[in-house]
Order: sequence, then C-alpha cells, then structure tokens
Amino acid sequence: HGDVDGKSIDCFGAALLTVIGMNILGFDSSMLTLSEDHAYESHSWDGNVSTENKRATCEVAIPGNNKAAQSKRGKEVSETFIEMQRSSGITAETSWLYMANNPILCDTPGM
Repeated sequence: HGDVDGKSIDCFGAALLTVIGMNILGFDSSMLTLSEDHAYESHSWDGNVSTENKRATCEVAIPGNNKAAQSKRGKEVSETFIEMQRSSGITAETSWLYMANNPILCDTPGM
C-alpha cells in the first residue's frame, strides 16, 4: 500500500511497472496499452516488437481483493469479459473501456 494515502497504485502505475519489468527481463514486445480510462499490458504473440502483428493482452490491475477480482489478474483481457458477455453481450472488442479493440500502444522505449 502507498505511504501517502494507504491505497494501492492505480491501473496506470501497475501496468507501467509490469511493462518496465518485462522489458528489463528482455521481453521487448511488452507495451503499455492505454484506453479511455484504463491501462494494461500487451505483447506480440511471436515476440516481434512490430505493432502490426497480432497482440495478446494481460490485465494487471483489476480492483478488489475478493477471489473473483483476483482471478482476473494476469489473464487475457477478453477472458475478463466472459461473464459479462453471457449476460449483456459486451466483449473486449466492443467495450468502450478497451476502445473497441483499438487502444493506444505506447511503443516508444522509456528513457
């Protein structure tokens, strides 16, 4: 928990730290991925840094300490929508939160 307000870091901080860690470990295709009000990690399937390849995603910041919330962390973004898709038809590809599968990929290396 944070020293200032006793809370955890937000989704941007969690995603940024995840991407930095992945890049330090040599996974160069790991990118900070931004949408309307959310941040998550994405990477290429084949390890190629090019953003033109099919990308996989990883949800790193799901709020909550219950078992349902914790079970979503580290999974493909589309997997976190399975229950919602059954009840409302919303998917990661149609959700505004994930910019209808057109997020901003931060592919410039950090300083």
